[in-house]
Amino acid sequence: MIYVFMVLDDITIYVPIRSASKNVSQGIAQAHQWSLSNNTLLNDSKIAILNVALSERLGINDPVTYDGTDIHPADSATFLGLTADKTLIFSEHTTNVASKCNSRLHLMRQLRQMGMNSEGLLTFYKTNVKAVTSYAAPAWFCFISENNKRKLESIQRTATRIILPETDSYTTRLNKLSLPTVNEFI
Repeated sequence: MIYVFMVLDDITIYVPIRSASKNVSQGIAQAHQWSLSNNTLLNDSKIAILNVALSERLGINDPVTYDGTDIHPADSATFLGLTADKTLIFSEHTTNVASKCNSRLHLMRQLRQMGMNSEGLLTFYKTNVKAVTSYAAPAWFCFISENNKRKLESIQRTATRIILPETDSYTTRLNKLSLPTVNEFI
């Protein structure tokens, strides 16, 4: 007999604020029961409680016990690559995006030094950097601060400087490359 065990990823349980602790416990128990009946495992290390509320008094403030382990409310949680925080300002997500993009900008610089032309660099930027900055953007971009929007624009500014190093003006580089600003694109 063959047994197949899988780890499920990114199961999300939404419950109303009223009696949230009881509902979260029931939701986790239901997900656990479903996983057992489908020969899969829940990844205990990825279970997180995220209170999204206007007031600290609302939501779950005490830990919820699951399978003998206390699960404490978290300040943020990642769902399908999007890091949401309890106030929905997405600062941690923006920082994560900027970090990923800065690593890719470093690679762009190396490609430039190795002789890749502007067209190739632009393609690399659109597929490997811009795709990261715009992933799931309709869900989070409108909530981020102006400072975080400037951080994302700075990534594109740097990329265009790598692609067209001889052009001083950011606006001119955008026009030559037929790129909108990050704010216009998202």
